[in-house]
Amino acid sequence: MTHVPVVFGLALMFAGLARPASQPVAVLMQFDAPYSGPALQAMRREVDSILQPAGYQLEWHLLKPDSASREYSDLVVVHCQGRCEAGGVSGTVENGQSLASTAVSDGRVLPFSEVHCDQVRRFIAASMAGPAASHSPGIMGRALGRIVAHEMFHMLAATGQHGKRGVARPSHTTQELVSGREFRLDTADLHLLQAIRRPAPAVLEDPPHAR
Repeated sequence: MTHVPVVFGLALMFAGLARPASQPVAVLMQFDAPYSGPALQAMRREVDSILQPAGYQLEWHLLKPDSASREYSDLVVVHCQGRCEAGGVSGTVENGQSLASTAVSDGRVLPFSEVHCDQVRRFIAASMAGPAASHSPGIMGRALGRIVAHEMFHMLAATGQHGKRGVARPSHTTQELVSGREFRLDTADLHLLQAIRRPAPAVLEDPPHAR
C-alpha cells in the first residue's frame, strides 16, 4: 500500500476522535495518473449527497506539497491509483478483487484510503458502452463517489465493520454503483455517523506543570 508521508502523520492525529459538528472535514485527494474533471465533479457531488444527511460538510482539496503546512480541524486522505476517467479499458475484474481499501494499523482504522480506478473502470465498463458512452464521465463519477463514500464511512466512524444494507455493505453490484437511483447509507449506519458528529469541546486552560 502506498502512503503519503507528507500528510500521513497529520491524518493519524484525528483517527478515532469525536468530530466537531461545526467544522468541515477536509478531503485530500491524490491522483497517480490523469483523471477526468467531469468525473471528479460527479464523484464529489455523490459523496456530498451521501454524507450530508449525517451532518458532514466536506471540503475537497487536491493534495499538494504544501498540504502538510496547512491546518485542518479534521481530515481524510483518498489516494486514487490508475486512471480515474472513463474509456480505454480492457480486461475484467476477478471475483473478490477489491475496488478500494482503507488503511488499518494494529487494529486501528486510519483516515487513509486507496481507490483502484482501473479496476473500477473494468467493473463498470459495460455500463459506459454503447448509447451510454456520452454519459460515461458522470457514470464513472457516480460509481467512484459511492465507493469513496463507503471508504469514508470506515474512516469517519473509525471502524472496520460493514453495514447490512446500503453504501456501507461489504460488496456492491455494478448496478448499485452506476444506477441513477439513489444509493445511500442505511439508517443504522447514518445514526452511527451522526453520533460521532459531536459538538466541539470547550477550550481549557493548560494544566499547571507537575512539580
